[in-house]
Parts: sequence; C-alpha cells; structure tokens
Amino acid sequence: MKGFAVPLLGFIFVALITSHIPFSAGDASADTMVVSEDKDKLNNIPTHDSKYKIYLHVLIRNAQGELIGIADTGEKSRLVSGPQYLSHEITDEIFDMLNVKKEIITVDNIKYEKIQISDSYEQTMTTTTYFNQYLFEMNDREPSATWMLTVCGELVQKLGYDCVNIFQCYTSLVYLEVGDIITSHWTILRETN
Repeated sequence: MKGFAVPLLGFIFVALITSHIPFSAGDASADTMVVSEDKDKLNNIPTHDSKYKIYLHVLIRNAQGELIGIADTGEKSRLVSGPQYLSHEITDEIFDMLNVKKEIITVDNIKYEKIQISDSYEQTMTTTTYFNQYLFEMNDREPSATWMLTVCGELVQKLGYDCVNIFQCYTSLVYLEVGDIITSHWTILRETN
C-alpha cells in the first residue's frame, strides 16, 4: 500500500501546483490589440489599457423580491477576457449623448469622466439568447454570465444595424428563472484628454 500512496501523493502534488496559474501569468499576453480584417465590422475589444474602464454589479432577486444572487465583473478569469467596449467612434458619441450625470474623477493620477447607468428587468419565458433562441426552451433555469449594454436607434441604424452592444462584461455564472428580477448597475469611466 505504501508503494502506491507515495506516487499517488506525488501525482496529486504535481497536479495541484501545475493547475494553479496566477491571473497575472494567464493575462500576460503580448498582444492586447484586436485588429479587424473587415473594417466594416463592429468588434468589441478588451478594456485593458484602454480609455474605457467598465465595472458591472448585478443583483438577482426572485419573484418574491428576495435577493438570490450577486455578480460583478471582478478580476477576469483565464477563460474569458475582461470587460469589452465597441472600438468605434459611435461609442464616444453615445457616451456623450447619454442623458445621465457625468462627473470628473481622478484614479491613479488619470482623469476620467464617470457615468453610472442602472437597468432592471424581469426574466420572462420569451427572453432570448444572443443567437435569438428562447432562453427557457429546455430548462426552467438557465445560466448567464455575459451582460451587454445595448443601444438602438437612428445613430446605429446609419451603420446598418438595428442595435449594437457598445459595452459588454462577464461575471461569475448565475442561474436565472422565469420571474427573476435582474438589476444591473454599470459604472463606466472614460479617460479624458
């Protein structure tokens, strides 16, 4: 038995050490720039080292109003990138047009314009996924971890789209049921010139 336990413990020890990669090691990719081959496409790019900083805090309450979940952007994981924004001049136009309170703040000696946007909605049977499939088709609970701030209207229609996701965040996984109330609090910082 002792001959079996030593190699097994060695294997477990090696597996534990090699499976833990610090976030800084996983995030140290050399290319943080995303270059689109098709300039007509609207692509989201990570906010790491960009003029935008995005923070999202999501509260999930059941139909009775009880708090059942909290998710926020936190640190990015090894599997998905951090918050993203649409790298297009329309993002700045929309940011400027938003009818919300703007304030100037300083973080690490960098000045930012800060806006806060809150949104709340009820999860329904007709809620669809990104690919327009019914979210609650097979299960009564669906996992969600991607949150988008979508803008529709004339400004984006002149680009040939009905609606555009200008900001996007990933959070920890939450399960949503029909009747759940989702409240998202976005804090978006834009570096000032």
